[in-house]
Amino acid sequence: MTKPRLMDTSFLRGRVAKRIFLLFVASALVPIIMLAALYQFQGSALLLKHAQGRLRGTSATYSTAIYDRLVLADQALRGVAAEIGNDTEIAELLSAVDAMFASLERLPYRHGELTPHDRPSRLGLLAPHIRKQLLDGDTALLTKAGSDNQPEVFFARLADPARPEKGTILARLRNQYLWAERDSNPYLTELCVLDQKFEPLSCTQAFALPGLSAALQREAAKISGDLEWKDEAQPYVGHFREVFLEAKFTVPRWIVVASQRRSDALGSLEAFRTMFWASLGMSLLMALLLTSVQIRRTMVPLEKLIQGTGKLGSRDFSAQVEIASNDEFGELANSFNAMAKRLGKQFDVMTALSAIDRAILYELDIDRLMEELLLSLRIMYGLECAGIVVVDRDKHDRTRLYSIGSENNAPMTKHSHAGTDIHDVLLANTDGYWATPEEMGWRGMTCKAESKAQHLFNLPFGSKSGPSGQLMLGFEGRIELNEDDIGYIREFADRIGVALSSAARDEQLFRQARYDGLTGLPNRFLLIERLKQAVAEAQRSDKSFAVLYVDLDRFKQINDSLGHAAGDLLLQEAAQRLRDCVRGSDTVARVGGDEFTILLGGFSDASIARTVAQHILTAMEKSFMLSGTENFVSASIGVAIYPHDGTDPGQLLRNADTSMYRAKASGRARFVFFEDDMNAEVVRIAKLDRELRHALSKQQLLLHYQPQIDLRTGAMCAVEALVRWEHPQRGVLKPGHFIDFAEDSGLIVALGEFVLQEACRQYSRWRDLGIGINRIAVNVSGRQFRQPGFTELVENVLRETGIPGSALSMEITENVLIEDVAVVIPILSRLKSLGIRIALDDFGTGFSSMSYLERLPIDTLKIDRAFIATIDSAGRGGVIAKLVLDMARSLDMSVVAEGLERLEHLKFLCDHDCDVGQGYLFSRPLPPDALTEFLATWNLVTRKEFFARAGSLAAPPISTAS
Repeated sequence: MTKPRLMDTSFLRGRVAKRIFLLFVASALVPIIMLAALYQFQGSALLLKHAQGRLRGTSATYSTAIYDRLVLADQALRGVAAEIGNDTEIAELLSAVDAMFASLERLPYRHGELTPHDRPSRLGLLAPHIRKQLLDGDTALLTKAGSDNQPEVFFARLADPARPEKGTILARLRNQYLWAERDSNPYLTELCVLDQKFEPLSCTQAFALPGLSAALQREAAKISGDLEWKDEAQPYVGHFREVFLEAKFTVPRWIVVASQRRSDALGSLEAFRTMFWASLGMSLLMALLLTSVQIRRTMVPLEKLIQGTGKLGSRDFSAQVEIASNDEFGELANSFNAMAKRLGKQFDVMTALSAIDRAILYELDIDRLMEELLLSLRIMYGLECAGIVVVDRDKHDRTRLYSIGSENNAPMTKHSHAGTDIHDVLLANTDGYWATPEEMGWRGMTCKAESKAQHLFNLPFGSKSGPSGQLMLGFEGRIELNEDDIGYIREFADRIGVALSSAARDEQLFRQARYDGLTGLPNRFLLIERLKQAVAEAQRSDKSFAVLYVDLDRFKQINDSLGHAAGDLLLQEAAQRLRDCVRGSDTVARVGGDEFTILLGGFSDASIARTVAQHILTAMEKSFMLSGTENFVSASIGVAIYPHDGTDPGQLLRNADTSMYRAKASGRARFVFFEDDMNAEVVRIAKLDRELRHALSKQQLLLHYQPQIDLRTGAMCAVEALVRWEHPQRGVLKPGHFIDFAEDSGLIVALGEFVLQEACRQYSRWRDLGIGINRIAVNVSGRQFRQPGFTELVENVLRETGIPGSALSMEITENVLIEDVAVVIPILSRLKSLGIRIALDDFGTGFSSMSYLERLPIDTLKIDRAFIATIDSAGRGGVIAKLVLDMARSLDMSVVAEGLERLEHLKFLCDHDCDVGQGYLFSRPLPPDALTEFLATWNLVTRKEFFARAGSLAAPPISTAS
């Protein structure tokens, strides 16, 4: 079958040939014809526009130069005027500026007027606006006709505007200075300067003046523009530009005109017309000749290239295009052949890489992937052997070697090596290197002894964590690998890196999902899995296992005082100690911030759990070195035994957690086995949580107020607000029933906000009723004090209730202040700036630090009731209370003593100059109405009798039962 021709290569018979012919002819004729038409119809306009553009630039340059010379001359005249003011001779001054001025004279100026002689009158100096300009200290620009009808230009200014009687300086500018550089204008270009009346001031000799004034008058409203006019039937083109002088010299304007004969501007048009038609004919002939030659030289190579492209489309990459030519078609054929060869190799590489990518995405079997990759390389490059060295991601001295020989049926071999760190080799040869199998050492095992490979090309590869191995290709002889070959080999190497990174990522995801990132211990998820396995195993073997819930005591204090980094180190050390206390088959998991869970495997005797718990307590008693200092924490442990304390993982964890909290409540640093009554405690706490939240929302909370008595005057000086819970079933509950729980659950923040708002509202109500209470005190919990926005909350409450800050006292415990002094001081300072007094509550019962008292802005110390209770009926005891009173006086602080219940307490405090007393001796905490009644009965007589009894100690002690 005859192969169909793609095109007819004879002259003008093929469609492509016709298109090329028409294209050549059109390419030659169309531009020339268009150029002729364009030049015929637009040439004159373009040349005229070009000429006007040159004239525009000339007029702009000349007008700017004139203005600049005027400004320079004005500056020079100002200097002359200053010298004349110093009575310097005019002749001497003229010699210094004679390049600018032809003459210089001084006109008298008496009684506010110029001397009326001919010169000022003719120059217009007597005009009012000129006189005003001179008196303002400015320079006037003046012109007049000269003796030869050449206009003369003058400058005039007062010698001293502050003293007009010194006269006026009149200077005539030199024409050579002012109108200079006219002769350096472009060829056949004339210049002229006219005044505001279109009268010439200075023009070149050939300038055509007749007809110009009429043209300028038509454009009088413009400051610049193009001009066309005729003089004696000779047309001219030009451009005018106004020189703005009025603002500086009071002259309305000068006009600069640059012009040229129209025939000179369009002189090149006729020459073009003469040459155009001859060029048109020559171009047409040349186009026809070149077209015929080019058509023949283009068609045959083009047909061969089309045939070769068709073979590429059918994936025949062996197609070669033979064109015996050293022109671009020959280069194109060579490039085509090279491209076909590269495409063939690229297609093979992409096919292999695609299979590898699918294996990475869907299977990620590293051994199978390595084998497939090595086989692909062996086939593609005809290798004698190939190998891959992989460095262990965690231990760089451990490596794996995958290798394959040249036999088609030979399987891939895999070897492991220890004690070899090749990281330095990989980093030093990232671009690849050649070596013999002997030079490669143990890596030379890639090519066995019977292999013909004499040279290995080695290319390191990496992953996200850095260098991770190298690819080795064995050749019988050393060959030249071009950039494409190395690029393909690097693609395979990168796939190895991707596969290793994917495997590492999957392993990391697995660990992240099941292991704690800080300690490396199993997390709650993996713990649940192992608990399920333990339950299944215990059911089969009829054995028990134990769950130990471990919580570190006082960890928060370490974390807050030394920082989270130190806390992390402590957790890591604690995790290691826990691992050391159990068997390798047991599980130690981290399930929370400082909470760990231990799963002790199957046993028959529950005493094993007791022994392990005791070992943990002993291990945790040892000090932890953090930030160069010894720190101590202990552990509270709850123990639950399967199946006695639960038969599923969730129940066992809950019961172990419950018993751990019982251990904490019992004093910490101990272990407690789960008991059934603990669940009742959990239920009670859950019920208390619900009821307290309900109390906050249903307004079941109320405040009672306990008086604080000034022990020097006996007057009630303040009250302390104390919260009560009006429980619908249990009656009114004191804080001891719910405050600790509110602290632990976080409800203390909302409760504290309620106390602050209600106390301030009640104080405001008392004030409106005229009841004189100096101050109201509220307790602030540590969590509320550290709550973001606490100071803003206090400011808002004071603003809403309208009470001054001086009427409010805040009682804060020691542990709140010493946890983070750097944070506490700014908060206290802000509260103090509002006028609020700060009282340190329960002083001496916490971790007292005397150094803090001098640094913190504290107003009052409150002596805890425990120190008052030590005072006996004979007035003995109270040593700590006395020490607090002495220290407070040294620090200029006031003291409030709590817990006054006996007259002996009152006498002791009065004898030692205590400031304020508070307790059942005076009054229990009272509702607002009852407090009002107390204040009414606590009058002067009552106070005197009361304190008199305290002095005699005749009365029996007051009962506190209620």
